[in-house]
Amino acid sequence: MDIFAELEKLRKKHYVNDEDCWFSCPKSGECCDEWMIEHSECRCGADEHNETLDGIIEWLKSSQPISVGKGYDNFWRKIEK
Repeated sequence: MDIFAELEKLRKKHYVNDEDCWFSCPKSGECCDEWMIEHSECRCGADEHNETLDGIIEWLKSSQPISVGKGYDNFWRKIEK
C-alpha cells in the first residue's frame, strides 16, 4: 500500500450544485454567477482542506524513514531486498 496514493484519495473537489449553478463554488468551473467567479475565492472549503492535506503529505515526505515492521518502512511500503 502506498500511503501517498491513499492520501491523494482524500483530496476534495470544488462543490457543484447540479440543480442550480448559482450555488456552485466559484472555483468549480460550474458556477454561473459571473460576479462571484471574478471576485470570490473558494466557498466550499476544498481549497483549505487540500492545503492542509498538502502540508501533511509534505511533512510525511520530509520525515526520515524508520522501521515499523518486518520488511516495511514508516509509510508501510514493502522494503525490497
